[in-house]
Amino acid sequence: MANVPTFWLKNKRTDEDRQRVLDALADSVRGFQLLKEHLEAELADVQREIRARNSYGEIPNWDRWVADRLGYARCLDKIIERLSF
Repeated sequence: MANVPTFWLKNKRTDEDRQRVLDALADSVRGFQLLKEHLEAELADVQREIRARNSYGEIPNWDRWVADRLGYARCLDKIIERLSF
């Protein structure tokens, strides 16, 4: 498998350990691709929601709502990044 994010191999000190992880990932590629597609759709929805509610008056505590949405989007983006191989 090419281009596996280093996240997956972190703390794997031996070639055998690394290979076990790579084999497990290879066995799960299709499932990870499906999950990634769903997370990308969720991220697009969150981003659309943020753009749609850009008025301070629409939501009480708007600043906190935006911070929460942006944090959620950042989390989704990080997971998507780790599923990109």
